[in-house]
Parts: sequence; structure tokens; C-alpha cells
Amino acid sequence: MSGRAWLPALALAGAAFGVGLGAGCRGDTYYLGTDCLGSGTEKDLQQAIDTRATVVLCRGALITLSNTISLPQGLTLLTDGMPTDASQMATILIGPDFPAQVGPAVASSGSDIRILAVRFDGNRRVLGFRVSQIPLELGHGHQYTVQGCSFADSPGWTHLHLIEGCDASTIVNNVVESAPRPHDNTGQWSDGLSISCAHTLVAGNHINDATAEGIVYYGGPGSTIRDNVITQTVTSAFSGINVGDATVPDHTGVVIENNRIIARGPYYFTTGVAAGLHINGKTVTVRGVSVLGNTIEGMARYGLAVDGCLGCAVTGNDVTGWHPLPPLMACPPPAAYVAAVTVMHASGRLQPGYLDGKIDNCRGQAEALGTLYRMYAGDFPMPTYLAFEVQVYSQRMEQRLDAESLLLAEWDTFTARAKRICPSGSPADLQSVWRRLTEAQYAGNLSPTDADAQVRMDLTAAPPGTPCSPPAP
Repeated sequence: MSGRAWLPALALAGAAFGVGLGAGCRGDTYYLGTDCLGSGTEKDLQQAIDTRATVVLCRGALITLSNTISLPQGLTLLTDGMPTDASQMATILIGPDFPAQVGPAVASSGSDIRILAVRFDGNRRVLGFRVSQIPLELGHGHQYTVQGCSFADSPGWTHLHLIEGCDASTIVNNVVESAPRPHDNTGQWSDGLSISCAHTLVAGNHINDATAEGIVYYGGPGSTIRDNVITQTVTSAFSGINVGDATVPDHTGVVIENNRIIARGPYYFTTGVAAGLHINGKTVTVRGVSVLGNTIEGMARYGLAVDGCLGCAVTGNDVTGWHPLPPLMACPPPAAYVAAVTVMHASGRLQPGYLDGKIDNCRGQAEALGTLYRMYAGDFPMPTYLAFEVQVYSQRMEQRLDAESLLLAEWDTFTARAKRICPSGSPADLQSVWRRLTEAQYAGNLSPTDADAQVRMDLTAAPPGTPCSPPAP
């Protein structure tokens, strides 16, 4: 591609963000070879960043990191032509040799940084879970822009973090890509966007299948989180949007509006939108937050939760598409909308229809049926092939049936079948066979008779010492 071909797009970006174009030293556009930086390592990218204020990455380029990248003040980093299709963006990949103990792979060392149409791949599928290692962190500083980017497969606790001591930033039209990470009790969860930045716009982002929270707002006055779509289609999450963690206590003028929070069955949120985080065991109270016109659809224990938010405006939110999750002991029953008014943890202009209840420490386990599952299966994460049981439980609740008794009766039949297969087995042996039976029947889509036959055959072929396998001849 010639320089003439890409200059109009880059000039447009420069006009929008005050980027100067031309030739020369720091403050100008970086060229490698012809027009853009192609595939390489962090050394190639860091050298470009250290010598030019605008670095253009080639479409489809792959930058593999074995060490961190530092983004200096005033940098613009973008893919040539600013494509909207993630497959055409340049990708910055956390490589297999990246040190496990290092935190953010790409981080700022100043303010006024713009990242446009770049894909960040955290590579958890290769690296495994690394709690503090995330693709991108910006701050402390101001005037950060992340626009039209795509984030995938963070190995750690979030995909994008704006750290406190941050102001006047713009996080718009980005995508967090779907990944099949389980939402189980192992604790290896990831947020989509984690924002602690005042007077910031977070808008038009699509967050797919985060396993902790879609968007977490840690604080700072005057920010707006609007027109985002947060969807669960292959895994579940704790919350769509959380406000009230209050790393920065001041939330005055924070607005959460016109977002769509959608859980496609059998997946769920514990809470759709939380204004105040007493539900997570936090004791701090935030003030002056507005939660306006959001839509919450699908299964959640509490669709819209207000507990720890005083002088807040909660109006025009649509929870008619809510469906319940199993209840928790010592907590209010599942509800489309709950507000802790009587205990004075919620006040302000609250739309009608709330259940008045205190939900402190009512987030519960990641696995909605995990406690019951482990009674039968032992101390193992609940597998995804049993996720449908949560939706069946929810439907039975809505039909006013005894959902728990019906589920236990169903799972008791698997225990009885396990005893027929392994009549002298220990409790742990029977749990092992129970897991095999449910996997064969539900993951293998077999009838009960065929599932029993499959498990018997598998145990016969199993290595010596496998629970309930026939003794060696």
C-alpha cells in the first residue's frame, strides 16, 4: 500500500485527536519499510513508540510480547485505516515467553494517549490463569482514548483497566470478545472493562461473556456509562454493571444509562446492575449516582439492585425480561428489582416496584447450583453440560413448583443408578460414577439406559485402580 493510500484515514484520525503528521523525529508518524509496522516483537514496537508520536500498525500484523510495552505521553497507536473488523486489526499478543509474574502487558507512562482499532489478545488459552496479568492498563493520568479496539482472552482479572488518578478519558465502541471460560468457584474470573477515571465516557462497547463483571466502575465524579451491551451467551457472570466499589469514594454525577444487560439461558448474572455494592460485602456507600433507562433481560438473582447508594436516581429501567435464580439462605428472595430502603442503604428518586430488602453479602457462589451439585458429585466445579439445570430450576420457580425438591429427586435417580453399577463402592466412588453418568447422559446426549451401558463399558476399560472398575483378572 502506498503512503498516499493510507494518509487520508490517518489524517482523519489526526484531525479528531490533534495528531500532527509529517516526517521527522518525535512528534511525527513512524514508518517501517513502506507505510506501517508489520509483525514483530515488543522490541520492534517499543522502538517505534519511543521515536514517534504516531505509530501505524499494518492490518493483520501480529506483535508478540515477551516483555512489557510502555506507552509514553502523547502517543497515538492505531491500525492502518482503522478497521472495524477485529480480524483485520493489528494484534498485540501476550506471548508464551511473557513472564508470569508481570502485571499489565501494555501500560501507560504518561497522559494523552490514544489507541485506535488495535486488538489485544491476552492468550489465556495458552498461558492459563495469571491473576494480575492483563492486556492493557492506562493511568495515572488524563485524556486517554481507547476507541474501536478489540480485547480477547485476558489471562487475568480484567481486559482493560483505567487506574485511579485518572480523568477526562474516552472508552468507546470497543469489543470484549467471547471466550468459553467457566464461571465456577475456582475464582479465575475476568471483568470486561474496569474503570476508575473521573469525567469519563464509557459508551457503545460490547462486552461478551465476561466471567466476573461486564463493566466495573471504581469511582470518580462526573462519568457516564451509556449505550453499552453486555451479553452472556457461553458462560455466566456475577454482574453486568457494578457501581460502588468506591476505590475513589466520590461518585457525584455518575450516570449509568441506556445499557442493555442480557443473559441468554441457560447462562445468568447474579445481579444485572448493582448501584452500591453491599451485595458484595462492601460497607462503603456512594451518593449521587443516576441509573436511568437500562434494560435487564434473562436470569439473575437480583435484576436491579440498590444497596449502598444514597441520594441516587433510579428511574425508567426495564426489568420485565427478568427471570429468577435459585434463592440464597438468609437473603431476600430473588427479585427483578430490590432496594434496601428500610435499613437506609438506598434512598433518592427510586422507581416503584422494588422489593424492600437488605442484600448485604448476598452475591453467593459463582455456581448458582454449586452447593447442591457438590452434595452428589463431590468437590468439583459444576460442569457446563449441567448448566441447563439452572434454567429448568428458574422455570419451575416461575411456575411456583418446588424446584429444589424436583431437582434433588432427579439427581437421586443418578445416585441409585450409580449404586447399581458399583454396589460396594464408597461414597467417593459413587460420586465418581454419578459424574460419569451425568456426563454420558447430558454431554453425550444418551438415554438413561444407554448412559448406564456406556459407563459400565468405560469402567471395564479403565486402568486398574479406577473407582468402581472391575478387578484385574
